[in-house]
Amino acid sequence: MPLLYVVGFIYSIVAFWLDKWCLLKGSSKPPAYNQSILNVCLNFLPLAAFLHTVIAGWTYGNQSLVPSNWSNLLFVAEMLFLSEDDSSLKPFSMQFRLRSDSQQA
Repeated sequence: MPLLYVVGFIYSIVAFWLDKWCLLKGSSKPPAYNQSILNVCLNFLPLAAFLHTVIAGWTYGNQSLVPSNWSNLLFVAEMLFLSEDDSSLKPFSMQFRLRSDSQQA
C-alpha cells in the first residue's frame, strides 16, 4: 500500500505540470475571424428556424409521442382541412368519440 502513495504523488506532480503547460502553451490566442463567417451564419438562420418549426410541429403533432385530448374546436379543423373529395375518410372527431366511448365502458 505505501507504493500507491508514491504513485499518486508522482501522478499529481506530472498532471500539474502537464495541465500548466497545456494552459499556457497549448491554449494560444484564437485566430481573428472576419465578417464572412458571421454572414454565413446569418444566412443559415432562416433555414434553421424553418427546420426547427417543421420538426417541432411534427413532434408535437404526433399523438403517440405527446398524447392529448383534442380540443372542442376539432370540427373547425375538419372543415378547413378535409375537403368534399375526402368522403372516404371518416372525420377524426367521430373516430375519437368512438374510441373514447369504448375506453370509458
